Amino acid sequence: MRRLAAVLLIATASYVGFATPVAAQPDTSLNREVSGPFAGSTFLDIFTRDCTFPVEQALDGTYQTEKGQSGSFHIEVCPTVSPEGSQALGTFTVTSPHGATRSGTVTGVYGISGPSSVPFEFTLTAAAGTRSLQQAIGTIQMDGTWHFDNSISGTLAGSLER
Repeated sequence: MRRLAAVLLIATASYVGFATPVAAQPDTSLNREVSGPFAGSTFLDIFTRDCTFPVEQALDGTYQTEKGQSGSFHIEVCPTVSPEGSQALGTFTVTSPHGATRSGTVTGVYGISGPSSVPFEFTLTAAAGTRSLQQAIGTIQMDGTWHFDNSISGTLAGSLER
């Protein structure tokens, strides 16, 4: 009996001592919930007190998942304009087709303005969530175009994991 106990103790100690932590894995079901083409509108609030540069931009829209379900987003950013380029800092909330939410911070850049639009690339970094998105960590990439009729369009691509 002592020999069996000693073998079990050594086996357990070896397992605990040599076990490697499991890294978070990309979760395709989560990413499908927050990915797809989007369309919406944007609004500029001039002379806001919330931003260093006196302009705040709000972006609201809906996106379609690959299963044809609709989700939505609301983003508020403070654009900065400088000779080095235009950047955006702010916050976001994404609501999945099933009502789960994910919120956090936005960082990004605006491209060079064309005759009728401005491209932008935002990274939405997850900080808090509800329901199926509660434990998710990671980012959602937003690649879009701001058209001068104040519409926006583009693609959301989730890179979330549990």
